[in-house]
Amino acid sequence: MSSVRSSLCHTARKKHVHRYHEWMKSPELREQTASEPLTLAEEYDMQAKWRLDEDKLTFIILPRLEIGAKEPCETSVAQIDALPMVGDVNIFLIRNEDIENGVEIEVEVMIAEAAYRKRGLAYAAVSTLLRYASSSEIIRDDDGSTRPATLSMFVVRIGASNLASIGLFNKLGFVVTKPANVFGEIEMRLGTDAPIPWLDAPIEFIDYPLELE
Repeated sequence: MSSVRSSLCHTARKKHVHRYHEWMKSPELREQTASEPLTLAEEYDMQAKWRLDEDKLTFIILPRLEIGAKEPCETSVAQIDALPMVGDVNIFLIRNEDIENGVEIEVEVMIAEAAYRKRGLAYAAVSTLLRYASSSEIIRDDDGSTRPATLSMFVVRIGASNLASIGLFNKLGFVVTKPANVFGEIEMRLGTDAPIPWLDAPIEFIDYPLELE
């Protein structure tokens, strides 16, 4: 018998666009992600642009499985490719000379498939991406130098009524830093006063070279 073990993130590719487009026909998901409806052609165009944009990282969330509560059953890229896509997780680098370090990094996550919600997949996906961002040189400055993200850069903006997402980011170590604005969104940032429970966990991440697009 198989059960969901954790989530695995890998780079969004062309083959994921059609399913993502189907998800975004849902008014509920568009409201939760503050997204506008796009045509399928527009979705393909956006995926291609984001793939090359150094200020955006977007990954598809896959549910990893285990057999008999032992080892994960996926052992090859082909097997992992066969897993269902259930959501996505993104970070956006926002450059602003008026803020600390000149960059803040906005985090978004969506579990689109209702059957996979409340299983810990969003927590696993976000923590994976935050670890990746804070251990890899994802920021390229104007002088061409690169650097990893720092924990103080991470920020989320969530609708004040979205209690599930607020609870998720609380669990990840984020705290409310600004009350609801005119758009009804609160701001949360990663707190650094307490230990971050996921900081030293292993990264489960797959990237693909551009030529595979």
